[in-house]
Amino acid sequence: MSGDIEDCKRHKVVLDDGSNFYFMMGEDFIQCCMPFENHPDNKETRKLLNNFCDAITKAMGGSNE
Repeated sequence: MSGDIEDCKRHKVVLDDGSNFYFMMGEDFIQCCMPFENHPDNKETRKLLNNFCDAITKAMGGSNE
C-alpha cells in the first residue's frame, strides 16, 4: 500500500437492520469491516468480503499483502 492508514478515509454505511458497516479507502486500497465480523456465523461472509476487497485493491494498483 502506498499510503498510511491515516491517509485513508473511513466511510460508514447503515444497514437495513440499523447496524453499521465501514469501509476504508486509501489511494490504492480498500478494506471493509462488517458488523460482528469475528462471530463464527459470519466467517463465510467475511471471507467473501475480504476477497472482494482484495480484488478491488488489485484493480486499483495496490496490494493487501
